[in-house]
Amino acid sequence: MAGRPLVALLLIAILPGCVMLQGPAKHDTVVFADSPETLQADLYLPDDRSQAVPAVVVVHGGSWVRRSGDMQSISRQLAAAGFAALNISYRSAEDYPYPAAVDDVRLAITWLRDNARRYNIDPHRIGGWGYSAGGQLILRAGLDPRVGLSAIVSGGTPAQFSYWPQSPIITQFIGQPYDQAKSLWEDASPVNHVTPESPAVFLYHGAEDDLVEPIQMEIMADALRQQQVPVQTRLIEDNGHIATYLFAGDTEREAIEFLRRKL
Repeated sequence: MAGRPLVALLLIAILPGCVMLQGPAKHDTVVFADSPETLQADLYLPDDRSQAVPAVVVVHGGSWVRRSGDMQSISRQLAAAGFAALNISYRSAEDYPYPAAVDDVRLAITWLRDNARRYNIDPHRIGGWGYSAGGQLILRAGLDPRVGLSAIVSGGTPAQFSYWPQSPIITQFIGQPYDQAKSLWEDASPVNHVTPESPAVFLYHGAEDDLVEPIQMEIMADALRQQQVPVQTRLIEDNGHIATYLFAGDTEREAIEFLRRKL
């Protein structure tokens, strides 16, 4: 990502139909926030809810400004595997800079817990999954043990923003350039929010990702290990940023098994 205008950063501008969708197609559209902007989410539910099921909050990428790469496939796979999946939206950084989108993720987690009984969801078994910008958001919100996530899956994640001090996209997300707001840039970086009580994390990344370089996964994994937080990593050979989103089937299945163990 370094040295580029970063127009493509976290922008997965390929039709969702290019991804093989698996699992239940039916979902409920719910509103989880109504101020200062109405925010909706698609709630995918497994067919068998005879017992309370675990749930995963799913967060899309798109440079923090648009819903490109909408995570339908992952949400359906989760539902097919027995999880409830809440595929959320969040406010655009064009109008609401950091920390608005992180706050929205927290609101979605709270909504899911508050409505758990209605959908026969176990409120004590909630995880998160994000890719790209969504990976940064779910980590930034969910690494805080007070939020109550039990596990997080994050792919293609920009983990340390100071790695790209000239990025116009991160500048827009934060609302100020790095040299004027270093503390905000550091605060938005997930690597700076790991505690010994943070939930277990599964990280995956394309080995040929030149938009969000693979070193970001290493930086994030090292931060987790330093705090003795369980972390599992998967580097996908020959894949770039977009290919990892579109064609990480085996890794996604591995991540679902990780969630089975942790939730």
